Amino acid sequence: MKTRLILFAALALALIISLTGCGGSGSSGGGGGTRNVNLSGHVQDTSNQGISNASVSLKDMKDYTYWSAASDTAGNYSGTAGANENVNSVFTASKSGYSTHTENVTISPGGSYVINATLKQD
Repeated sequence: MKTRLILFAALALALIISLTGCGGSGSSGGGGGTRNVNLSGHVQDTSNQGISNASVSLKDMKDYTYWSAASDTAGNYSGTAGANENVNSVFTASKSGYSTHTENVTISPGGSYVINATLKQD
């Protein structure tokens, strides 16, 4: 009888944990939770020269900026955003004196993306 009671208690606890989502990172199955999205790329001019201090960003379709960075002296940028679902986004690269580059991208939780941009000097 005591063994059955312990077994029942263990099964009940396992059921409660699985229903509440406790005990995991949410990175497998259908589980929620925010996961990292790795972003990197290069911003250059039409002569293939890196553009330093260019502004790069991702906005969702409601125009909310959820990630931004600036390119380094060689024109490279990198960073990490968070996502808990696929997000249709607009990537933008810009710098004063240059055209603005925009590109539609879909960002997925756990993904890695390389987005390059070429800006034309005004």
